[in-house]
Amino acid sequence: MTSIATVKPKLDRATGGAGETVQFSFAVTNTAGRALAMGARVLPEAPAQEAWFKLGGSAERQLGKDDFDQFDLEVRLPADAAPGTYKFRLLVYSTTAPGEDYTEGPTVAVEIPQPDAPAKPEPKPDNGKFPWWIVAVAGVLVLLIGGGILAYLLIDGAEPVPDVTTLTLDEAIVKLEQAGLKVAETGVTEEATGQADAGTVIRQAPAAGADQPEDKLVSLTIEQLTVAVPSVIGMKVPAAKTLLNDARLNLANNISYERSSQFAGGAIIAQTPAANQRAIPGHDVTVTVAEELIRVPDLRGKSYTDARVALETLGLSVGKVSYEQTGGAPDTVIRQQPTESAETNAAAKVDLWLVEKKIPVPNVKDQEVTEAQAQLSNAGLKPVLFPIAPPPNSTAPANQVQEQRPAANTQVYTGTEVTLVYYKAPPLRIIGELRPMKVQPQVMNQILLKTRELKQVDGDLRSVAPAAE
Repeated sequence: MTSIATVKPKLDRATGGAGETVQFSFAVTNTAGRALAMGARVLPEAPAQEAWFKLGGSAERQLGKDDFDQFDLEVRLPADAAPGTYKFRLLVYSTTAPGEDYTEGPTVAVEIPQPDAPAKPEPKPDNGKFPWWIVAVAGVLVLLIGGGILAYLLIDGAEPVPDVTTLTLDEAIVKLEQAGLKVAETGVTEEATGQADAGTVIRQAPAAGADQPEDKLVSLTIEQLTVAVPSVIGMKVPAAKTLLNDARLNLANNISYERSSQFAGGAIIAQTPAANQRAIPGHDVTVTVAEELIRVPDLRGKSYTDARVALETLGLSVGKVSYEQTGGAPDTVIRQQPTESAETNAAAKVDLWLVEKKIPVPNVKDQEVTEAQAQLSNAGLKPVLFPIAPPPNSTAPANQVQEQRPAANTQVYTGTEVTLVYYKAPPLRIIGELRPMKVQPQVMNQILLKTRELKQVDGDLRSVAPAAE
C-alpha cells in the first residue's frame, strides 16, 4: 500500500439527533508527488451503515502535485437510529490503482445523545373520589395488548428474502447484508448464458419473497465474470503483456527478477495467478523474470519515435516522458534516466526528457477504437478509453469512436491525454450447453474487493465500475 494524501477533518466529532443530517468536511492534499485522479468513499464502523453517508459534489477529483481539495460529507441519521456514538473514516484512493494507492483518514464520529427524561407529573390531591379514569386507561391497554398479540399471530415479523437478480454481485451482497443475510464464500456460481452482463445475478436461492433461512445464507448464480489465466512461462515480457491483454488481464508493473539455470535471461519463470486459474477481467498477473542485464543505449539527439524503437528492440520501454522548453528540434531527446551505458534488467523503463512541441490532435471520430488508439499513440498522444452504454434503439456500431476530447485539430503538447467516447458492445449470446461452475475462493476474494468501489450516487448505494473497464 502506498499513501497518496493527507486527510484532515475540520471536525473530529459532531452531534445530531435521529432523523437529522450532520455535515462534515475533509481537507485532502495530494502527497503522491505526481498528479492523480483521486476518488473517495466512507468506511463506517459498525453499527454505522454506508447508506447513511453521501459525498457532496463529485466523488472523483483531479488533483495536481501537492494540490488541495475539500470533500464535503452528509451524514443522514435514520429516524430509528439508537442513541450512541457512530464512527467512520474517509478513504481516498487513486482511481487507476485503488487497491494499491490509497490513504485512510483519522476516525471521526457523530453522536446521537440520549433523550432527556420526561418530567414527572405533579401528584394531584386526593379528594376522596375513586379515579374512574384508571378503569378507562386499563380498558384501552387491554384492547391494545390484545390487538398487538393478534397482529403478531397474523403477521410474520421476519423480512422476506429480497430480490437481487439483475444486480451486480457487489450490489447484491450489500442488499442482502442490509436484510440480515449473507453470501457464503463458496455460495457463488458462474454460468455462461449470454443473456446478461458479466457479473450480474441471474438466479438466487432461496428465491425472492421466500422466508429467510435459519442459517441466513443465500446462494447466487451470476453471469460468467471470470476469465482463464493463460500461461506466460518462458515468454518475454512484451509478448506476455500482449497475450494477457488479449485475455482481458493486465501484466503487473512490479516485476521481480531472479537468476535461473533453466530459462534464458529475460524469460518469465513464474506467474501469479497460475495458468488456468480464473480471475476477474482487469486483474493483475504478477511475474518473475530470469535476470538479464542490458546496456542502455545513448538516446540523446534522437526523436521520440526513434528512441522508443531503439529501446523496444532491446526489450526495454519508454517510462515517464517530460518536456522542456530548451530550444532545438521539437520532440528530440535531451536527457535520459538511466543514462547511456548503464546496465539494467530486461523490460526496464527509461525516462525521457524531450524538447517541447505542440501538435494537432488527429481526427479519429467514427474510427474503430483500437485503430484510434494506435493513431493517437503514433502521434505522441495518450488515448484514454471511455466506454458508455448505447442509448435505446441506437443503430450506431459498438466500439466506434463517437466523440473525442480534445476535438480534432486542437493544438496540444505531446503526451496530452485524448479521451475516446464509444458505445460498448452488448453481451455475447452463447448457444449450446450451459456448464455452471463454482467460483474459486481466490476469485471470490477478488470480487469482494470490488465492494471498495461502492459509492453514493443520488442517495443510493451503487457499484461504480473502475475507470479501466
